[in-house]
Amino acid sequence: MNAALLPTSALSPNRSAGLAGAAVRLGRAIELWGERRASDREDRDALLLLMQSRRCAEQALAERDETWRASSFGPLC
Repeated sequence: MNAALLPTSALSPNRSAGLAGAAVRLGRAIELWGERRASDREDRDALLLLMQSRRCAEQALAERDETWRASSFGPLC
């Protein structure tokens, strides 16, 4: 293909450098957004797991206390 037939705007180093810089900045911004979103999900999952663990622990303590009360003498409780 003859270079004389190509538009000069496509070959301009000033425009391509600016466009390349913008593409890099946009790509980095998208990457950071994705990392923040992933860490938010991980934090949410960890919080849900912690809440579930606490509920299980509270239920186990309640069952233990109920068993202890049932095995003890009524007036002493």
